[in-house]
Amino acid sequence: SLGVMPALRDHLGPALLGLDPRDIGAVDAQLDALLLGDRMARGAVNMALYDLAGKAAGVPVHRLLGGALRRRGRSCLAPIDGRESVNHV
Repeated sequence: SLGVMPALRDHLGPALLGLDPRDIGAVDAQLDALLLGDRMARGAVNMALYDLAGKAAGVPVHRLLGGALRRRGRSCLAPIDGRESVNHV
């Protein structure tokens, strides 16, 4: 595993350029060919794709995925560089 940022910058970015971000299935197929188990980088790309789809449709992502399951929930914030402790909100 390369780490999320290097995987995105050095491998995924160049390989995904030119793909239609609305075709999440095609992007997933390309990710399968490139990542070999790097689930964190794959998750980052999938979140970005669904975010773009929601913005394009003018709806929140949870609505694209079938609706909210809860009104409130816990979230966890952590810096990308990993140097600080995890904060619970």
